[in-house]
Amino acid sequence: KLLIGAKKTNWENFINDILSFYDKGFIGYFVVTGMTDYSSEEGVFIFDEGKIVAAAYEILTNNHEIFGDAAIPLVFNLAAIKTGVYEVYELKKPQVQLLLSQNKDCVLSTPLSKKDIEKQ
Repeated sequence: KLLIGAKKTNWENFINDILSFYDKGFIGYFVVTGMTDYSSEEGVFIFDEGKIVAAAYEILTNNHEIFGDAAIPLVFNLAAIKTGVYEVYELKKPQVQLLLSQNKDCVLSTPLSKKDIEKQ
């Protein structure tokens, strides 16, 4: 279910939206898409019970993918560019469990805490 559709990237709004979903025990994902000078890029944060538990980043122009902990700063950086949008989708718990089980390389070594987000 789409909760936020095609919201223009803005660092402060992105962080505030993430923090607000932490407080709600959110299950679903944020997806950020943007254009840099040389490529199209996409980043995803997967939430389970109000915590970011997985991340993925892809440079669409050359199909370069980065998963898990290494993707975290790249997704945050993408959310700060002026030529992007982000969307938020709600999922059911079984959907997230299936997604995580089929994409183990995306799972973070430790879920991001609210304090981790506030430090960004």
